[in-house]
Amino acid sequence: DDHHFSNQRDNFDITLKIITPESSEYSDDYNSIVFRYSGDVSIGIIILKDNDTLRELILNELRTEKFRKLSSSSANSDTTEEIIDKRVKEISKHRAKIKELIEQSILEGAMYSSGNSFEGSIKSVNTLIKELMNQVVINTYTKIDYIKKHFKKEDEIQKLLRSNDIEQYSMSGEAENANALDEIIAFVKSQKDRDLRVTIKSIKDKFQAKPYGWQKMDIYGLVAELLLTK
Repeated sequence: DDHHFSNQRDNFDITLKIITPESSEYSDDYNSIVFRYSGDVSIGIIILKDNDTLRELILNELRTEKFRKLSSSSANSDTTEEIIDKRVKEISKHRAKIKELIEQSILEGAMYSSGNSFEGSIKSVNTLIKELMNQVVINTYTKIDYIKKHFKKEDEIQKLLRSNDIEQYSMSGEAENANALDEIIAFVKSQKDRDLRVTIKSIKDKFQAKPYGWQKMDIYGLVAELLLTK
């Protein structure tokens, strides 16, 4: 435990932290764990309930895997090979049970977002995790809903740039994304006031990060809207 599953963790705005009983942070008092992260809205926390059976199954699998790797590097008798094969088959059976027990530990454990206990609507592990992270996204990207009209394909942006009816578009499409456009205009103005260069990349980097979290295609579409209407 206590391992990061990404080599680029510092580049992400949101984090899912899973704390198992093997973690140095683990405690039977869940509140003491969550208190350390209560000030960070960008972290979703899952605390697994302790389970002795799960721990023993995982340890057995790790020991068997280690034994198999050591044995594969040297010549073995037929008896040894039979033992290894038997243990490998046992691992396959145990993995299904391990998966079941992990899901049980998640459901019987606790989830937190912004330091508050999180209760999902459906008691399914996949659904619960998705709902938890959706809440983290909402807490982190507080201006994500500024975009009302989304751009899904590059063709939509090209069509917009080729539009001849600028006045009609200004009365419809621009109004839908008014708050988002105002944010970009304010950013461009602040950059120019500081004699800083404004590029598509600088705009993209700004508005993909928190508190925005806008999709790349939406940002390109918004820039196209500004080119069309301003």
